[in-house]
Amino acid sequence: MTTPRAFTTALAFSALVLLTLSACDPGRVFVIKTSGEPDASVAIYASDKLLPQGGHSTSQDIVIRVPSPEAWQGREIVYYYGLGTWSEVNLMPSFAQHIDSIIIVNHNQEVTALRSQPEILAYLLEQRHGFAKSRLTIEAK
Repeated sequence: MTTPRAFTTALAFSALVLLTLSACDPGRVFVIKTSGEPDASVAIYASDKLLPQGGHSTSQDIVIRVPSPEAWQGREIVYYYGLGTWSEVNLMPSFAQHIDSIIIVNHNQEVTALRSQPEILAYLLEQRHGFAKSRLTIEAK
């Protein structure tokens, strides 16, 4: 038989956990990676407004490549975009509009080339996962 104090403690702890989980927005993360196979690669052609520190008055074209020519970046690049989720309604369309194309080459040389805005947006929506769809991953396998 549980004591009233143990019951009250368990109830308070449960309420605290529930409040913490429902009150915190997860961090939005954008991951570009390869499986580690030698021929797998990802290239994203975009505006610099895609990057978290982007948003300059004049945009510049950039290419994000994984594996990166810079050895320190290796086979994975991670960008953090603050708190929230990759919302299908608000955030994803505005995020996708900064991407011109995505080229994914899998280890078996199978190429996926996304060049139109509708197919880029549809692909990105499918790649959301994690708690509250807060992680967006593009991966060459």
